[in-house]
Amino acid sequence: MPVRMGRGLGKGNGTMIEVACTRIIESANTIMDYDLRNGLDNKIDGICPVIKEDVVAKVFAKYALRLDITMSSGQVDRDMRYPYIKATSWVRKLDEEHALDYLLGLGCSTLQEASSGLENFWAKYALSHGDHQVFKADIPLRQCVPIYVHGDEGTTFKKDGALVLSFCCPIGKGVACQKDGDVIDQSRLRMNFKGHCFKTRFVMGTLFKDDHEDYPSAVQQLLELILDDVNTASREGVLMRSGIRLHLIPLGNKGDWSYLALCQGGNIEATFAGHLPPMLGRSACPAYKRTMDQELPWNQEPLFITKLMHQVTRKAAFFKIDAFHTINLGVAKVFGASSLVYLSALCHGSSIEDRLADLTAYYLEYCKANGKTNYVNKIDKALLGWKTSAPDGSWNKGALSTSLCLFIEHFTKVRSLEGSEDEMLSLIASCSRALNFWMQSLYHSDIFIAKADAMKINAAGRHFLAGFARLSLLSFLRGNTRFTYIPKVHMFWHLVDYMCDQASQHDWVMNPLAESCSVDEDLIGRFCILTRRVSPRLRGRRALERYLSQTLLVWQRPTKA
Repeated sequence: MPVRMGRGLGKGNGTMIEVACTRIIESANTIMDYDLRNGLDNKIDGICPVIKEDVVAKVFAKYALRLDITMSSGQVDRDMRYPYIKATSWVRKLDEEHALDYLLGLGCSTLQEASSGLENFWAKYALSHGDHQVFKADIPLRQCVPIYVHGDEGTTFKKDGALVLSFCCPIGKGVACQKDGDVIDQSRLRMNFKGHCFKTRFVMGTLFKDDHEDYPSAVQQLLELILDDVNTASREGVLMRSGIRLHLIPLGNKGDWSYLALCQGGNIEATFAGHLPPMLGRSACPAYKRTMDQELPWNQEPLFITKLMHQVTRKAAFFKIDAFHTINLGVAKVFGASSLVYLSALCHGSSIEDRLADLTAYYLEYCKANGKTNYVNKIDKALLGWKTSAPDGSWNKGALSTSLCLFIEHFTKVRSLEGSEDEMLSLIASCSRALNFWMQSLYHSDIFIAKADAMKINAAGRHFLAGFARLSLLSFLRGNTRFTYIPKVHMFWHLVDYMCDQASQHDWVMNPLAESCSVDEDLIGRFCILTRRVSPRLRGRRALERYLSQTLLVWQRPTKA
């Protein structure tokens, strides 16, 4: 008999069963199956019986089909028992499951084993962040684990938004392009890009858009619940089974612009909506740099500053610039789309469409020859935003920006365009090379980059910024609106300037990609899929429960050799 449990499709004993968490249900024993079928509601649909959501939740809990972690509750507007998971609860559970390596990222399952790696991290971090409050607190740094809080909205029912809050440690197993495996070397502090996001990121709470739109204070109330606990975890620590206290030390809050504005509670004062922003300087030391950190961008300090440890002299820097959104979903889209428009003129064809078809053929051939994923099968006017007043790439996949920029570099190199008499073609060639070098170098680096290497990366960043500004001017003089100076170009300047300042004073420079959000975005997407597979009633709690079930599955998977 077909049975529906929530949403999704699975198989059971030769019959089709509609169900989320399919693999968990497939492994259910006979007794659990009996309990589930006792929860059938035959009145729904009249044809296909439905197992009620609360029955599924109870059975999952009874038979340990989800991670057994304490779920806390507090007041969020009208709900006096709104569910969330404390950071301290995550630390205790990781310790209990001998899985602290998921958090520590150093290949160590105990805090004692990770102590030298943590001391190494804080010694290098202190070079350019010496005013962080952790260095004045009476806490042994070998027991301090750095974390970032992340937030963003994903898509839930009917394309509605779901805010998801999580935390992670910047130290991890590196990135996929580093082929050195999971070698334990605490002298190297690799970035946290490799591995399933349910192992390296930890969800603390979720809030649906229709809830916080109707009750604007809901976001601040949920943040207060979560940040109070993070503050406890940092200042008091979490007692481990070994008797040692582990301290979670927040380094910043990261996310896209809409999230960072949302978590400020509407207290942001700085805006250039009514006049031209004084931020279009292209030099290494524009006039506005002297005003940085002199005036705070809010009229009331946000909860992240009032509750958590931070840099005393750079409070606004707690809210991080995300290199992923800035480059892959910002600057690279504008540069890539505009460059392809100009390069299409070098292709064969009597019309724009024919030339773009020829350019597409070159792109697909390049991807096939170099083992790259093409992501699109056609480069056309719609993709390049040809007809818009301020043309921009219409894609929303960051990896496509990378593929197209690499293709542009290849295309211009094959045709030796960097030495072209046409200044725009020459700049497109050199800027694509500089941007790709900047991104690839950072991805191949660890959390901290040696000064000599950082200076080479900085030079590439400076070259791109100067070249992009020149391309924007030349395009304007030719009567075109290409290479538009979007605000993310200015944010890119801050990323480059951030590294330049450190390299001018210290031997180690912090990699800005350590504060980026690409893997965190994956977590948001995976979590929000689960929010679409539970009953709309109590969906915050049910979504967290399903997330814990999926997390248990991931944790129990055998590690690949």
